[in-house]
Amino acid sequence: MSLQWTAVATFLYAEVFAVLLLCIPFVSPKRLLRRLASLLSQQATLMASNEAFQKQAEGASDAARKYMEENEKLQERLREAGLEVPEVGGKAKASAEEENKTLKGEVRQLKDELDATKKALQKSDSDVKAMKKQAENLTVEYDRLLEEHAKNECSLKKINNIIKVIDNNL
Repeated sequence: MSLQWTAVATFLYAEVFAVLLLCIPFVSPKRLLRRLASLLSQQATLMASNEAFQKQAEGASDAARKYMEENEKLQERLREAGLEVPEVGGKAKASAEEENKTLKGEVRQLKDELDATKKALQKSDSDVKAMKKQAENLTVEYDRLLEEHAKNECSLKKINNIIKVIDNNL
């Protein structure tokens, strides 16, 4: 056989093996159905919550639109009455920029604190892992010492029995 036909035969045998392997049930049907049912219920829950959030967002959007229209009507009435309508900006912009700077400073400070806390958490996690490993090693060593102690006790009993036999013979 040529090299090409050998490769084709190998590929076909591999396919047959893969098909036979897939015919073996790895997951029981009950477990598969249970998982499918749980996934369907989760999907239904997510769809219901999605619809609720969408309705809530539409309600908030409608309310905001209504309040903006009402605000525009009130501003028109104030202008018609000859009263001065405060413009958005000016002093409000300066105070908003100042507040924005302070908030950015707080955000930076909080990010730094968060980073420090994350580092402390990682350190404590590594300490906990080290302690767990040490405890496991201690348990293994304790078991080994118990076995050694039992062997020594057994040897001591044998030696005592031999000594008693020798004493009785004397």
